Amino acid sequence: MGKLPDFLSGINWTESIKTVVEMIWKDCCAFLEKYTEAGLKAGSAAVLLYLLTAVCRGAFENLSLKSIIRLCRKTSLAALLGFYFCMVLEITVLSREAGTEYKLNLLPFGTWETGLRYTTLWVENILLLMPLGILLYLLWEPFRRPGRSILMGFLCSVAIESVQLITRRGKFELDDIMNNVLGMLIGFWLCRGMHGARPSH
Repeated sequence: MGKLPDFLSGINWTESIKTVVEMIWKDCCAFLEKYTEAGLKAGSAAVLLYLLTAVCRGAFENLSLKSIIRLCRKTSLAALLGFYFCMVLEITVLSREAGTEYKLNLLPFGTWETGLRYTTLWVENILLLMPLGILLYLLWEPFRRPGRSILMGFLCSVAIESVQLITRRGKFELDDIMNNVLGMLIGFWLCRGMHGARPSH
């Protein structure tokens, strides 16, 4: 009783955590260096699309200082969302080469106990949809409900995994979906916590 499982015993946790953080940082820097230009173009396109929809909604009629500030904030968030979607597409699909077979792993926790690289991938899959949970919460009020945030995270993750499977650029893994949805929820609750902590006026 109270003993760690065999695969957890004997691990140097400090060194392992440091290694995982270094691997995540290295991956992030590599993708940012390679795909920032494409992300900026996507962000610019998202801004134009958002402003076009704002015009159609009549958002530019009878502007007040408050509405101008809100529009600028939402436009900046739209740019970040476009940049983010481009980076996700590059990371999960476009940067990969097509394989020769279709791969599925529908076993829950099927990538557990397989080394630090897979631990890093677990953490990266959690981090992958965290920005989406944050950006959707800030951009659109309907996504300030946990159920809708969970559903959107699930649908986005299934879409990513399905594209990877169909194009044979990755493996459809249940673990990835679980981690993506968890990351979406973390982003949502971070915003919910910060929003709830604001002083009332």
